Amino acid sequence: MVQGERLEKQIPEVLATVLGVSRTAIKPVRGRKNSATDAMFSPLGRTFEVKIDFLIPPSTDADQGGTIRSIEPDFAAMIAPGLALAFEDRDRVRLDGRTILGERTTRDVWVCGPGTFVVLKALAFDLRGESKDAYDLFYMIRNYGTDVQDVVARLRLLLATDAAHGALAILHRDSQAIDGMGPRRVADFLLGTPDDAIQADVIGFVGRLLDGCATT
Repeated sequence: MVQGERLEKQIPEVLATVLGVSRTAIKPVRGRKNSATDAMFSPLGRTFEVKIDFLIPPSTDADQGGTIRSIEPDFAAMIAPGLALAFEDRDRVRLDGRTILGERTTRDVWVCGPGTFVVLKALAFDLRGESKDAYDLFYMIRNYGTDVQDVVARLRLLLATDAAHGALAILHRDSQAIDGMGPRRVADFLLGTPDDAIQADVIGFVGRLLDGCATT
């Protein structure tokens, strides 16, 4: 999330850490009206254009998730409910590999934690119903840590927020029936067709998450 200072000052610092290049080599792409995803960097005199989703949290009662807010004449960001939780539930991970130029490097970066990931993906699925959002949710719940309870433990820390309660309601609504939208769209993402075994797995894992987050 880019906030506070002007775009030109913050984007280079954020991207340079992830891409392993000098921050002076990175410039936002200008001249594209309401562009929410464009940035350009030029390491070692070579220019590349990358697509990046710039997100901001709602700041007024009228803000609607998934809509684009114009910040400057040629820059905009997508409104993402629950985004602020990414700064409460986060993990530091190590990226070890090669840059776009083929250079070996290692960087430590912050990423949102599993609780926030579930919240943001559930809210995104509610807005756009993408099969990939459904699969990303299922993948995180099934694979993070050693058990679903590892995700539950992080998500429970966020239950005082409206965003977390809204996410759980969405999961309960869409992922607790064999022909529910969530299970069906996970199967569609993986196979392009309904599959009872995959859909049952989705119900089982999401059900365990919901049970673990239930409050009395």
